[in-house]
Amino acid sequence: MAEMHLCVCRKRKIFVLVLVLFMSVLAGYKIFGESRDYYNYSYFFDEYRYPMQTRMEPGFVGLVYLIKIILKSNIQLLLFMVSCIGLGMKMLIISRYRNWIIMILWYLFLLYPLHELTQLRLAVGSAFLYWSIYYFSEGNRRNGHAMMFISSLFHYSCLVLYPLMLLAERVQGNSVKKSLINFAVLILFVSSFMFWNDNAGFVSLFRNFNPMLDRYVGDASLYYDIPTIVNSKTVVTIFLIMIGFKFYKKIGTSHRLWFWVSVYGITMYYLLNRIPVLSQRIYEMTMFSYLIWVFDLPGIYRHVGVAAFTVMIIYLFIDMVYYKSYFL
Repeated sequence: MAEMHLCVCRKRKIFVLVLVLFMSVLAGYKIFGESRDYYNYSYFFDEYRYPMQTRMEPGFVGLVYLIKIILKSNIQLLLFMVSCIGLGMKMLIISRYRNWIIMILWYLFLLYPLHELTQLRLAVGSAFLYWSIYYFSEGNRRNGHAMMFISSLFHYSCLVLYPLMLLAERVQGNSVKKSLINFAVLILFVSSFMFWNDNAGFVSLFRNFNPMLDRYVGDASLYYDIPTIVNSKTVVTIFLIMIGFKFYKKIGTSHRLWFWVSVYGITMYYLLNRIPVLSQRIYEMTMFSYLIWVFDLPGIYRHVGVAAFTVMIIYLFIDMVYYKSYFL
């Protein structure tokens, strides 16, 4: 029995490795076309010199330095490496769960086009972020802090989830009321900080990390539509979260932090509606969390939840690829 289990695990790892390499080759050769962000990354790669002042995070700059200056290679290798690191680390998390095949398909249609094919820095940053959440959910705070720090080196927005990680133990208990109170206090603190002096304090503090923040706040609808109360992106996730609250005790203890990540994402989506870029990015980052806890829902609710989430992913994929033309 043990030998059979080891054989299955070995086959799973080989499958995941081959899949990651295959999808990374597709990303490197731009088989799906050039994403909306490709020109910006291509321009940065072509113009990069050492030393150089840039708004890009140090982790990503270091990766560019390795590929262009040390290895003297081209942007295709950068695209390949980003996908290998980002997708590989995420697949390692997914492969630990029973329903890993469905979870892989969900990720490939939902987040792979957004991260590994488009937002290169966030592709790597979110990979370390998800490992941070995983470690915090398992009670390994040291590794959780380390992974969170590394994630911020590739995308500063990953730090938005750090306050929730600091309260990980307080929101994973059996009492949904106590967890909700702790979460509400956290949201009150975070929102007070972000809306300090009508965003002026928040912007002045973080503009040194990202000079584009002034532009994001100044022209709210420049990059994304301003969030509405109910739309095609949120109607299913709100429905799933409501079911999650109803059957909160059915969600595995180590999966509850992932549930609160989902709640955090939808909450910030609405709180930051005046900064659609940040609002949308946080919401997209937290979408991964649904992959972990939706299968914990009991009986018919699990089947309904999985079906609804699948339909939403298909709709968003079609909308992204064919209507919004993310890839040219």
